[in-house]
Amino acid sequence: MRVEYINPFVESAYSIMKEVLNTEVTRGDLYLKKSSQPVMGVAAIVGLAGDVEGRVLFDMDEKTAIEISSVMNAEELTEIDDLVKATITELANMITA
Repeated sequence: MRVEYINPFVESAYSIMKEVLNTEVTRGDLYLKKSSQPVMGVAAIVGLAGDVEGRVLFDMDEKTAIEISSVMNAEELTEIDDLVKATITELANMITA
């Protein structure tokens, strides 16, 4: 994978998450996985078409998905439900837009 493909998503994710969560966001180290790994708990896959075609996978554990969804919906959520799934899907769409 080429850096020029990855960096726009990283920068967009950083910016969007900082804005929608209204908090400071820290970036961890970036690295490429040599093999596929099972989903951590909640995943959103967004298809790309145009100059670059493919898919972007947003993968996080359930606790993180619930915490992000709680902030974005301004209500305390405690379990994975349709609202959490829809919220994480929307976040993924915002980042890849």
